[in-house]
Amino acid sequence: MKPMRMCVVCRKGGEKSEFIRLVRNKAGEFRFSEGHMEGRGAYVCKEGECKAKVVKTRAFNRSFKMNVPSEIYEQLN
Repeated sequence: MKPMRMCVVCRKGGEKSEFIRLVRNKAGEFRFSEGHMEGRGAYVCKEGECKAKVVKTRAFNRSFKMNVPSEIYEQLN
C-alpha cells in the first residue's frame, strides 16, 4: 500500500504524484519539491482551485505554525 498525502486546503487524500510539496529544511529554508527532500513537508493539489486558495488563505502558515515568506506563495501563481 502506497503512503497517502493530504492537501492542506481541501483535505483530499491521494498519492504523492497528485500534489506539490513545500519543504522546510533544518536551516529554515522553504523549497518546493517534486522528488525526495529532507525536512517537514506540506502538500497542495496540483490541479483545481487549491493552489489559488492556499495563497489566499495562507494555509502553509498553519501547516508550519509560522509565517511562510510571501515569495513562496508567489511561486505558486
